[in-house]
Amino acid sequence: MTEVRGLRASILLAQARSRFTAGRFADVEPLLRQALAEAEQDDVPAVLLEILSVLAFVCTSATRLRHAREALDQASVLLAAHPGLLRPVVLDLAVARRAELEADWATMGAAVDRTIAAGPIHADAGIAGTVAFVQACYLVACGELAQAERCLRTARR
Repeated sequence: MTEVRGLRASILLAQARSRFTAGRFADVEPLLRQALAEAEQDDVPAVLLEILSVLAFVCTSATRLRHAREALDQASVLLAAHPGLLRPVVLDLAVARRAELEADWATMGAAVDRTIAAGPIHADAGIAGTVAFVQACYLVACGELAQAERCLRTARR
């Protein structure tokens, strides 16, 4: 039987995302590290980029900023090396959250703009909710409280 390159890495990524969504945070980074090793071994850039993006978001959420930066840097190198890859929305969510923690509003605004430009993200309710939350955080930082509230109310629907 022929093995599908990147399949094991994709399964580990799905498990990590599921555990992150369920709040089982201790399980997430080890699964992502395993997925990363598998994707690097299989040389599947699209899967590797998705794993790095989720890893950057998870590390940023846990305020492990050095680890988040490493994952973001690796993702940037991968995107430069493979211009045909689509930039994952979760990568820009990680960039936005890291920029928020560093009070880098210009970077946060650019990352939020890219998430919005990606279009509706209805296939994944968790990502859609996170996009709305990050957008609202940016609006609050810009003093646009009413617009932030509208953003969250609209997302709730």
